[in-house]
Amino acid sequence: MNNNKGSTLAIALSMVFLFAAMGVGTINYGGGQRAFWNSRASSAQAFWVADGAMQQALNYIKTNSPTTAHSSGTVTLSNTSNYNYSSTASNPYTVIATGNVLSSTNSNVVSTRTIQATIENYNGITHDTAATYSGTIDHSGAVSKGSGGTALANGAILDANLTADKVFGTSLANVEALATKTYANGATIPNPLVVTGLTVIKTTSALDLLNLSSSSPVVLIVDTTGAATPEASDFITLGATSSAFNGVIFVLGNLYLDKNSNVDGAVYVQGDLSFHDSGGGNGGIIFGNSTDVSGVGSYFTGQYFVNSWSECKNTTCT
Repeated sequence: MNNNKGSTLAIALSMVFLFAAMGVGTINYGGGQRAFWNSRASSAQAFWVADGAMQQALNYIKTNSPTTAHSSGTVTLSNTSNYNYSSTASNPYTVIATGNVLSSTNSNVVSTRTIQATIENYNGITHDTAATYSGTIDHSGAVSKGSGGTALANGAILDANLTADKVFGTSLANVEALATKTYANGATIPNPLVVTGLTVIKTTSALDLLNLSSSSPVVLIVDTTGAATPEASDFITLGATSSAFNGVIFVLGNLYLDKNSNVDGAVYVQGDLSFHDSGGGNGGIIFGNSTDVSGVGSYFTGQYFVNSWSECKNTTCT
């Protein structure tokens, strides 16, 4: 009997020690989990601080177009974070941006992330010929050749890999960000439409621009991204029945040029191009006059963008 009591006591004590050990383990596990997630949060915060530093570098380069290397020094955002960045002396610029998260108790660095980016300016618009297209071309009738330029009849070329990068030197999204006027999908387009500056029209429906003109060399982008039938024939119909359109037109989709179209500059079509001048009309694309396209470069002067970026491992960049 006494032996049984002793055994019971031993078992009870063992259970007490077991539960005590489990409790300590749970506490330690919970503390470890908190430390893990705190570390993750600090690391994420450091990354966003570094990203903000890169944007500050971009703003500095946009404002100054520097010709010497530049360093921000340490910039304190609060008592819990700071950043610094450095950039090289010429375009394209290499920027290294570092974000630090600090301890709230002693200001020691608890997390650091570093980003390396290449920032460069827009190459502007390159002109190859009167019209460039990436799909098919449907052309009939006589096309008049304007003075001093090359008419569409002998000035249209196929580039199956035509992209905004080739035309503008950067992505379509970057160019659209520079727009002075944007018509969102579904917005009412004025008729007649007089284009000023860098204008973007976004549409998922067929669009008629039969009264199109501009007062000076401009850039017009018609972006059909998201259209249900972007390959539909004659998706964009373009004409200029009063005064000419001066500048560059970039169409993401298919383009039908009306017989009265009068474009002084260049047309780029990511899709099929149709031009019909049968039955009269005085249409044409005049290419080559310096006055027709020289003005569009001003929309890209001093404009810079982040061409590429990567995170540096252990804050070491290569």
